[in-house]
Amino acid sequence: MLKLKTFSFQRFAVLYSIISTLQVAVFCQNSSCEQAIAITSWVLDQADTNTAAQELLGEAVIQYEEQQPSTSDLIQVMPQLPWVAFQVQALLGATAYGGAEPGEIFNVVNRLNSSDLLGNLTQYEDNVLDVFDIWRDSWVDLANRLVAAASNDASQLSDEAKASMLYRASQYYFISQWPFPVSEGGLRAAENSTKAFDDYLANLETSRGYTVEYLDIPFSNGTVSVDLPGVFITPDPTKKLPLVILNTGTDYPKEAIFPFGGSQSLENGYAVLTFDGPGQGQVKRQEPYMPLVPDWESVIESVLSEVKSNENVQKYVSLDDIVLWGVSLGGYLVGKACSVLPKDSLKACIVTPAVVSMIPPYANGLIEKLFLPMAKLNSSDIPEGFAGALQNSTTVVDKILRPLLQECDDDSAARSIWTTMFDASPDELIDVLPDYVYSIMDYAGIVTSNVTEIIDATYLGYQGVLNFTNTDISATQIPILVLSGTQDNLMGGQEEEYFNQLPQNIQDVSKLVNFTAETGGALHSQSGALQTQAEAVFPWLKETLGNAAPIPPSSSTYQRSDAFPLTAVLISVLLHLF
Repeated sequence: MLKLKTFSFQRFAVLYSIISTLQVAVFCQNSSCEQAIAITSWVLDQADTNTAAQELLGEAVIQYEEQQPSTSDLIQVMPQLPWVAFQVQALLGATAYGGAEPGEIFNVVNRLNSSDLLGNLTQYEDNVLDVFDIWRDSWVDLANRLVAAASNDASQLSDEAKASMLYRASQYYFISQWPFPVSEGGLRAAENSTKAFDDYLANLETSRGYTVEYLDIPFSNGTVSVDLPGVFITPDPTKKLPLVILNTGTDYPKEAIFPFGGSQSLENGYAVLTFDGPGQGQVKRQEPYMPLVPDWESVIESVLSEVKSNENVQKYVSLDDIVLWGVSLGGYLVGKACSVLPKDSLKACIVTPAVVSMIPPYANGLIEKLFLPMAKLNSSDIPEGFAGALQNSTTVVDKILRPLLQECDDDSAARSIWTTMFDASPDELIDVLPDYVYSIMDYAGIVTSNVTEIIDATYLGYQGVLNFTNTDISATQIPILVLSGTQDNLMGGQEEEYFNQLPQNIQDVSKLVNFTAETGGALHSQSGALQTQAEAVFPWLKETLGNAAPIPPSSSTYQRSDAFPLTAVLISVLLHLF
């Protein structure tokens, strides 16, 4: 039986892909799928029994993984555990705007380094869970201390200082969940993160005179209706300001995404609205569950309608100067919305990264490690009619995955074949990831410990991913800033293709910015270099908005632009100490 580890899928990477995919809406059709079933069955049989095929698979794994940008090229904190490296990098970037403190981060990293658990630890070993226990407990302990100090009326702390503590606590609670965001402890941490963030905003109201308005944004996908939770913040309630709508992605709720655009926007004089959309944040934890929807423009239309109709929001907003900013998967979602929305609905869009299709980030590993190597077998060994489907990634998607996932009847063999492709015994999964059942099934809208149901949910998730391709880029009518990390190994690599599909008149008023390793911003969504990112974003917005661009306030809680101008350099230097 073919195992995931046969093609060296690292389990956390595979589960991350599966977890993210499960949020996607599912659309099933009935049509002939016999050929897709036949090809996939043959491929799996070859992988299990044919020595030549197994050698090709091994070579494909090595080649594929050598081509992938490595987080550890930029950050040397436990490169054998990429989820640790990525989150540490993200937190270090958040220091530029008060979302974290370097000393607090390194204290947690030191606890991990001194645990005697690491050594040659890989993600396949059982005691990786012990590392997670230290990770989770360290961040929660730190966040608890900060909340306690901020809540101590006898402390004589200013509201500014309390706001800083609560903001950091909110980020630390969130980060403690990783990589099991909805384990039982993770759910408590998520609630604590939201409360700390709300208390942070309350302190900004009293200390800076900000106005904060919580929103319930009505939205329906045609089947289910929900209220999308949002929060609006204006740094100057005496003026109508340009508005930045911050659109999150998969794993980060509206509170955790705030350092990735919200804080920068406030500091530069913009009002901010951030929200959890379908399949995101609080929405995926509340009944009725609603997954991601491919027509994201409908979500943005609902958000814009709320802005324009809510008296407690629209009176503070220059409605002709609204900017939509998408981060991570939000880059794809915002790019899709901005391709369809009329030009007078938004002044500008920002995407980091720009994504043409979500199929490559989720399916390329499966395609290149399993299907394409089979085309290198002797032609006499490949059944007639199969070679055409195995030519390249496009043919695999169109002639195998799409029919298998979207055109097969529910009572066909497609699901059992998918189970074979993702075969893993219950004992094997539970030994490695005892909390995985909560994490995965939260994204599917249910909680279960039944491994069969979990694998079945991956089938539904991949069904939906095939609907997330933007075929409307050439119709874009809104200027767009495309931010690309040249070592983004999660969703990067499609930015230039996206930009080149824009109409020429829109390209003329848009911009593509490539962040290389030397800038510190080469990782996913410029994680670790948010100030460097802001130095590209806000000059472009000023040029695009013209006289409507706000004048940044003369003072700010996080005056790090002058005092801490070299965040990316600090990251590069400090991380080499580990």
